[in-house]
Amino acid sequence: MSATVLVIDDEDDIRLLTKLILEGRGNQVVEAATAEEGLASLDRENVDWVLLDLRLPGIDGWEFLRRLREHPDHHSTPVVIMSAHSSPKTLKRAAEENTQGYLIKPFTEADLQRIADEFDAA
Repeated sequence: MSATVLVIDDEDDIRLLTKLILEGRGNQVVEAATAEEGLASLDRENVDWVLLDLRLPGIDGWEFLRRLREHPDHHSTPVVIMSAHSSPKTLKRAAEENTQGYLIKPFTEADLQRIADEFDAA
């Protein structure tokens, strides 16, 4: 089963890598370089899950997540955090924010495949 994944990351190479891997699985990928672009994409696209960087220009990933959770149509959209920042405090906050996973950068193709497997099986 293919899914539509919103990938939000300000690094072009990370968006390209995730796009190639996810599209190789038959998924559709919507890209956003900022949280603001990601929020706008939610109004245009039927997104099944979000892959979200935390450190973004403008509003950060945490603020995107807060706004997503307040959105009447997307409040339950699954989110996987994708970040190089993996302190115990950050991981704890991600769990408290009801995210569905945490992908630590740099990640391998196998790491992303494991995350995507969870959503493809749903």
